[in-house]
Amino acid sequence: MNLKPNNISALNLRAKAFLVTGDMGKAMDDINKAIGLAPSRPEQYKLRADILSNSGDFKNAVEDYNRAISISPNDSGTFNNRAVALANLNRSKEAIEDLNSAMEISTTRSNSTATPIFQGSQW
Repeated sequence: MNLKPNNISALNLRAKAFLVTGDMGKAMDDINKAIGLAPSRPEQYKLRADILSNSGDFKNAVEDYNRAISISPNDSGTFNNRAVALANLNRSKEAIEDLNSAMEISTTRSNSTATPIFQGSQW
């Protein structure tokens, strides 16, 4: 696929497409480039964390979810996905705390950017 090399939206979308099709290497290449171009966007760290989680690298995924949450603390979806990664690291107490945070954000804050869904969870 050809795209403008500095088009962050296109890089994000293509990274998502590669994630869905299972090409984690290309997904990671695109999201890393997008993060390099705009390092203050939380959705990019969340996407990279999702790619890492789908690759089984839960430790690094948690680090990127942490980055995303530090930039945008009202995204219940990020808390939910971090909970799944934490559960896969056998950090159950923290995972439960994140699930509770995700539920609180999605039910009490009108500016939440996502609703929690327990995708990818072994629970």
